[in-house]
Amino acid sequence: MTSFNELLASALAPITLISGVGLLMLSMSARYNHATSRIRLLMNERLDPKLTDDERADIDDEIDFIFHRAGLLRRGEFCVVLSAVVSGLLVALCVLEEATGFSADILNSALLLASVALIVLSTVFLSLEIRLSLRAIKLVVSKLPPVADAFDDAVAARARLSRRVINRTFSMKRGGRPNMRRLMR
Repeated sequence: MTSFNELLASALAPITLISGVGLLMLSMSARYNHATSRIRLLMNERLDPKLTDDERADIDDEIDFIFHRAGLLRRGEFCVVLSAVVSGLLVALCVLEEATGFSADILNSALLLASVALIVLSTVFLSLEIRLSLRAIKLVVSKLPPVADAFDDAVAARARLSRRVINRTFSMKRGGRPNMRRLMR
């Protein structure tokens, strides 16, 4: 039983590493899937005949940003998958060491270092993708109307809504029924 405990203890770190790698892979896969879905939506939107050349150029710029982001995510996922493979080899080597009594400390250290280095490289790709994503958001936000205009529109909408509520309340006090279609406009 003690040999099994030693085996379990020696394999625990690589197994934990594989779990962390799996979570990172899941996160990157979700971001990659979102990027590819967004590219498909933009490609369909680009086919709209009502778009001007400037709007098409904006869509093309956004597609380029997202395509570059997807490339970074793909590279990052490749590094994460390689890290999982190396971690799996590390677990297998730990089991082999315990079963045979053979010592491969240098190989264990090299595999662990390679796995961690691949995780760090994957994180660098993820960070670059997030940075590019923020640049794309900044580009979109720069084309929005000024906040004061949007605030004025929101205030005007609230004023229209409050007038409807006051009119409805007044008509109910006089015994009338509120016109639900008019209130829903």
